[in-house]
Amino acid sequence: MVMTTPRSAPARPWGCILLLLAALLLVRGAWLTWPEQSTKEWSRPVGMHALAFDPHGALVVQVDSTLMWYDPTTQDLATGTPMATLQADGDITSFAISPDGQWVATGTTSGTLTLWTEAPNWRMVERLTFVPPAGGERSVRAISFSADGHSVCWVASSYTNDWVQTISIRVWDRITRQDRFTFTQTVKGERAYFDYGVGYLSPDSQQIVLIGTRLELRRVDDNRLVYPFVRISGSEYIGSVAISPDQQWLASGGQGQVIIRRFSDGAVVQVLKGRESGSYQVAFSPDSRYLAIGGSTTSGSGLLIGAPFSSPAWEPVTLWRVANWQRIQTFQGHRDGANAIVFSPDGQFIATYGSRVADLTIRIWRVAPHNPFEPFFWLGGGLALLLVAVGRWIWQRRRARA
Repeated sequence: MVMTTPRSAPARPWGCILLLLAALLLVRGAWLTWPEQSTKEWSRPVGMHALAFDPHGALVVQVDSTLMWYDPTTQDLATGTPMATLQADGDITSFAISPDGQWVATGTTSGTLTLWTEAPNWRMVERLTFVPPAGGERSVRAISFSADGHSVCWVASSYTNDWVQTISIRVWDRITRQDRFTFTQTVKGERAYFDYGVGYLSPDSQQIVLIGTRLELRRVDDNRLVYPFVRISGSEYIGSVAISPDQQWLASGGQGQVIIRRFSDGAVVQVLKGRESGSYQVAFSPDSRYLAIGGSTTSGSGLLIGAPFSSPAWEPVTLWRVANWQRIQTFQGHRDGANAIVFSPDGQFIATYGSRVADLTIRIWRVAPHNPFEPFFWLGGGLALLLVAVGRWIWQRRRARA
């Protein structure tokens, strides 16, 4: 009887290589889809209500009646000394910085819009006061500059104890020192509403978006109606608006959704659904390629197209590609959502701050849109695993026959 020794299993380096490749591809895919963490985090100063980037990359923080400029790359906002300060004559309710950084407009609780120039010492050069017919408490909000910095849009309002409310929307030219557009309305009664409650100036300063019981786009210089916006529902609420710098898109954040409209004709092109109880902030990147969205709600689904996805107990800040309205980056860290979103002038960073008492932080996030071939990492990893499994099955069957 002839004894034969069993054959040893042949070396299968290709199997190990495929397993290693699958692991690398799957780890890479998981890394690309993992939520982004903030690169900087500071405690919010007491009395802080708003922030913005200036055109030179400094982060401007508003605390009560003061604006303070910081270098977010080198300074700690909680303990650092501001590079510059601007002291208004009352609590600031809104502010804006011109695109060239040479002008700052502040609105206060006295109903006054003030223009400042000559940084960093900031000299006051113009003061426009809102004097409503009914008097009462006053405020100025929704200030914005045109792209050339020549025009500034602002909204002033007042109300009295007996519910006499007045609003004034103005577009003022700082070169001619004249109003280019004015709208004033007084209504009476607690449940009375303005035709237009707020106005947003287009980057070219030629048109103004008016929002209230009516939604319209009008020409600034002659008040001619360009077109009315069609509400997607009778109760559509608009809490924040952003016009893309290239003037192609109008994004409006509201209760439970963000609506994208084409600026040229007002047509709705996309509806991004979120929690019904969520309120959303919107901001376009300086190059108009991306839209940042922040939610201020404490539980439930995140924001996406179509159906909800499982998320932590807060609404994340998300980045969307304008070309196809796909979510490409998620920023998580705020415990109660983001109250404001601003892009740095180079578009590489986003600044936000917490929306509630439970999250008194300011955060800086790096904008790093993922590779458009991201799905292929998952596909490649899955394919490699499949090949390993099939190869092992075939080898085992041949071994059993032998």
